[in-house]
Amino acid sequence: MDVNKNNLIQNSGDYNVILQDIMNSNIIINQIIDKVEEKISSYLTTLPTVDMNDIFGRDKDLNDLLQILSSNEKPILLNGIGGIGKTTLLKAFLTKFYGEFNHIAWIDNISDIKSSFINNTQLIDSLSLYNKIEKIEKDEHFLDKAFLLIINKMRQLKGKNLLIIDNASDDIENTKTLDLLKLKPYWNVIVSSREKFEDFYQFELKCLAEKYSKDFFYKNYDLEKNDKILTEILNLVENHTLAIELISKTSNSRRLRLNEVIEVLKKKGLNISNSNSIKTKHNFNQKIENIFEYLLKMFDISEFSNFEKWILIQFAVLPTIPIHYENDNDIDLCYLLSKNERDEKDPFIDGLNNLANKGWIQTLKYPFSFKMHILIQEMLIEKLKPDNKICDVLITNLNNKTYIQLGVNFVKAYKI
Repeated sequence: MDVNKNNLIQNSGDYNVILQDIMNSNIIINQIIDKVEEKISSYLTTLPTVDMNDIFGRDKDLNDLLQILSSNEKPILLNGIGGIGKTTLLKAFLTKFYGEFNHIAWIDNISDIKSSFINNTQLIDSLSLYNKIEKIEKDEHFLDKAFLLIINKMRQLKGKNLLIIDNASDDIENTKTLDLLKLKPYWNVIVSSREKFEDFYQFELKCLAEKYSKDFFYKNYDLEKNDKILTEILNLVENHTLAIELISKTSNSRRLRLNEVIEVLKKKGLNISNSNSIKTKHNFNQKIENIFEYLLKMFDISEFSNFEKWILIQFAVLPTIPIHYENDNDIDLCYLLSKNERDEKDPFIDGLNNLANKGWIQTLKYPFSFKMHILIQEMLIEKLKPDNKICDVLITNLNNKTYIQLGVNFVKAYKI
């Protein structure tokens, strides 16, 4: 009995020694991991920056974005129409707040999310994954496996980290991809896109206020100052950031006075050519000789359905004001675009919502209405060439609505 007791004590002592060895090993392993993490650069990719003196009217957006990052669990979607300044805002965010984060990665979405990660060679090198990814290059599931390797390695990096994915496409909504990009607790994720995605915190970037639009214009235009005429110019493009930059730089290069600029815009729209090419923050590597042609390339509708194109054409000839979806006391979209009687109207709400989610029309909740930005309208008129035939439903319904019998008071009929 005493012998067994002594053996038990001896075994217990051996167990404690083994347990202590395991604990010591874990400490050593953690120390090695910490040293490896220290060797990984704080900047996992090339980080674009911007001169903060070129940023106007975005201080509140920048501070709000930082606050939301700290308090929100979901990835953030920075959403807005093309050319409004999403990429520039993210560059400004990095420039202003890079010191807040331990590790930062910036991914330019070129084709699809997974390929954009895998093709970022600096990210692969920073994470020391080149050999592992090379070994699985011929695997039929290469994209999925390589992407998983990258995400898992990023998850191991402790601290307050930031991942930015610029110009994301709708493949980010793939359930598995989105789940992998939820990198909490160590990573904050910001995604920019014209499109709207579910399961993201929506941060909508709006056009600049008029005061800041003027400051931005005069930053690039030094020939004269005339706020009254400039207000007219800004109204013609609804304070669209890229349009302001293009017009101001082109006008300055051609030495056009503001009254000449407004005259050209009213006659030709944005179809202003430039003898000297200009560059913008939107795409600094590309020289721009014609504003209109540059913007046309930005707004691609080649993959839209015929029905979506039909809806866009109708908006291209309607006023660029909020138009109610349904309103018994006014002209509304249900009436204007319906081929049948009002109680049998065509179900086009899904088409409207799809286009709103893709950033081509804006949705207003109160009252429920839709609006197209004047810049997009001008691009669509050139691309889609509206005519009487394709707008026949709209024209017929407008004629019916505005028809007044002889002797009826026009003012009373339309409650003017």
